[in-house]
Amino acid sequence: MFRLVPTVVLRAAAPLVLRHPVSGLATMRLYAYLDELNRTREIEGAVVEIGTHLAGTSTLAYRFLRQIGVERQYVCIDTFSGFVGHQFEKDVEVGVPTRHRDLFAQNSLALVRRLLKLYGTEEIELIEADVCTMNLDELPNQVAVALIDVDLAIPIRASLDALYPRMVSGGVMLVDDCPEATSWVGARQEYLRWVGERGLEPDFNFGFGRIVVP
Repeated sequence: MFRLVPTVVLRAAAPLVLRHPVSGLATMRLYAYLDELNRTREIEGAVVEIGTHLAGTSTLAYRFLRQIGVERQYVCIDTFSGFVGHQFEKDVEVGVPTRHRDLFAQNSLALVRRLLKLYGTEEIELIEADVCTMNLDELPNQVAVALIDVDLAIPIRASLDALYPRMVSGGVMLVDDCPEATSWVGARQEYLRWVGERGLEPDFNFGFGRIVVP
């Protein structure tokens, strides 16, 4: 709904058109994500979300954690300016439509900070970075739940490589955009490639590629 609205319009209209958080996840995937947050409620570690757009999912998840009495560090990593050019072009080669190129380019760190203040969830930590080139020391040392919603193969691999060593036993990683029928074909392909290289069994849940840490 808000993907192609110019940033200047979003900034001006945020208190009205975005006064309530809207998740970019499909309904059943939002349910699955919240269910994983509940399942892991007794496990130590942070929640890390890579690819947060307007922080609708982040806000709903953070509120849910509050409601079930769980206090966790919640970290969101995003470029806040859309896709990195060469990463997007790589997925075009495998069939991602070129029309998706500018879907998230209207965003900004300042806008998301303003929205978090509006939603009363300023405790969510924002890191403006490309996961492929960021300083990994900025990531929490222990992660219980990771939501990877970056759509493209290259940053999906970078996210999995960066987070897997930090995952605690019983923790879970969810890769979005992995149903059999999807225009984000690179996401499913990279998830399958990554788990296959490690001898793991693919685990799909409502379109998420799922990895549960032993």
